[in-house]
Amino acid sequence: MVKLQALVASVLIWNAALAHCQPSAAAAPPVLTMDPRIVDQTCLDAWPNGFTDHGRWVVRLMFSVSAQGELLDARVSRASGSVELDQASLENLKRCTFSPGWVGGQPVAAWSELQRVFVRTSESARVESPARREPKE
Repeated sequence: MVKLQALVASVLIWNAALAHCQPSAAAAPPVLTMDPRIVDQTCLDAWPNGFTDHGRWVVRLMFSVSAQGELLDARVSRASGSVELDQASLENLKRCTFSPGWVGGQPVAAWSELQRVFVRTSESARVESPARREPKE
């Protein structure tokens, strides 16, 4: 009987400790209502000089924008397989103008991601525009 009481007491203490460790709803991070954006995406359309290979390459970039709309950081999150195209994509991104992310009507620093598709055939070379993300509700 004493062992059963000790076991029950241990379980109650353990459950109380676990309940205390659960994150509260108030501690949840704020949700972005709008991701950081590139104001005019024509800055991304430059084809790298001297790159003449034919094919299709996809590069994914991550970038961080301050609450004031300044680019803080940019990196390749998925390489295209061409170092030249990856570097050109980063350089193009650095020339863009940005708007910040938004939370509760206030501008905030945040990360975003975009994808660039480079296509070169014997007839043409183009950079496909990424799909625009609509504001979150």
